[in-house]
Amino acid sequence: MVKYITPYGFCFGVKNSLNKVREIRKSRPQARIVFVHPLVHNQATNDLIYKETNATAYSPDIPQKDYRGAFLVFPAHGMTNVDRRFAKSLQANYIDCTCPVLINTKKQIIKNLEDGKNVFFLGKRNHSESKFMCDISKEITFIGDDEIETYDYSKLNNYSSIYLYPQSTLSKEKLDKFNSNINKYYKGKYVPHHLCVECLKRWNNGKSIIPAAKDSFIVVTDPSSSNGTEFANILRNEFFINEIYTIQSYEELKELKEKIDYRGDIYIGSATSTPNKLVEKIANNLRIWSFLKRLVPHIRGRK
Repeated sequence: MVKYITPYGFCFGVKNSLNKVREIRKSRPQARIVFVHPLVHNQATNDLIYKETNATAYSPDIPQKDYRGAFLVFPAHGMTNVDRRFAKSLQANYIDCTCPVLINTKKQIIKNLEDGKNVFFLGKRNHSESKFMCDISKEITFIGDDEIETYDYSKLNNYSSIYLYPQSTLSKEKLDKFNSNINKYYKGKYVPHHLCVECLKRWNNGKSIIPAAKDSFIVVTDPSSSNGTEFANILRNEFFINEIYTIQSYEELKELKEKIDYRGDIYIGSATSTPNKLVEKIANNLRIWSFLKRLVPHIRGRK
């Protein structure tokens, strides 16, 4: 039986970003829409919105004057002041597609800074979200996720309190390791913010499954998606005796057709930027293949 790990497909933040671009195209049919960076970490979704809104990708090889008056699209993981200055330098408009959840987190950080609290941000270096959050103020202390094992936690005792904000799609394993080190070496007040709630729902619902030995899991995700990769890793750590597959397209599913054990249940989950229709297409094909695999031995037996 093929079963979904819910929720699957686009999260609210991705839907919000896509709709913002669609609204510009609807209200400005003749406008030039240009993506400065990929909108989300999923090539299929980016291709979809490019085609739907007749948009193009920014290229430094095109004369700057050609972007005058265009609408520059900035990604869901956050638009920085540098991005705004860039749009202004081109005399272009911009579409800020920052996820509303990240905007609320930014407001919390600003409030904490105004109240004199010590704010730390834990994330991947050069990730859009890390740049977006650390762009708020130089008073924010950034810690890279590659420093978790080597960071000198004892120096944090110079602070009476620490308010930590992790990158929303950071590996839960890394955050748990960081929290463990903080609790071991830091003596002050520690207030950690949570990871992306939408991601946690998927991860926790996946972990709550009690699979049989022949059951398998498929996570539909682009390799560049942090939350999709983390989803697959969580399942592998939780269910080490089961097969865990990651695919990003229907073409990749076809390569798994003969590898999947159809005698067990097949659980399908996805990253937050994977199109719903792609997940459902994969599920429907698996149902057909599963039915045929079970039907053939039955027919042969009757002969």
